[in-house]
Amino acid sequence: LIKLALSIGAQREGAVHSAARRATEAGVSPDAINQVIALAATIGLMVLDLDHFKSVNDTHGHDVGDEVLRRVAQCLKDFTRYHDVAARVGGEEFAVVAPTMDLEILAKFAERIRKAISELVIESGNVRLKVTSSFGLALWDGREAADAFYKRADKMLYQAKTTGRNRVCA
Repeated sequence: LIKLALSIGAQREGAVHSAARRATEAGVSPDAINQVIALAATIGLMVLDLDHFKSVNDTHGHDVGDEVLRRVAQCLKDFTRYHDVAARVGGEEFAVVAPTMDLEILAKFAERIRKAISELVIESGNVRLKVTSSFGLALWDGREAADAFYKRADKMLYQAKTTGRNRVCA
């Protein structure tokens, strides 16, 4: 997932630089060109984990846990843009690759999703519950490998978990 996004980002960055040369020749200001290049090269990553999910499965069973996962996945689908990539990466952990966002915008985006997840009411049989989530964010530096990029976001997720859960850390 992340390797694909970084590959696409690198290809897009090459195309943007080529377009920038043509724009310069056509008289477009260097400041405007630099802003476009910065946006085109920016790739954000959110890694999110459902807080205390094991207790949902242990208390209510895997059918309820599966319903929670489905509802969170639908929430991610509803909130992400057409060019974002959202996926479950294992257990109760999800990732969203979001191009063209700086860290401030990525944090606001993650906060909207975090809030939406916390407002979900999951009903399955006679069980009615709510869940919260913790988020770790990172911006691709343009050079690092996908694993290093993911580890930076995962480190921020760990910080969110250890500082109280149900929060976004960047």
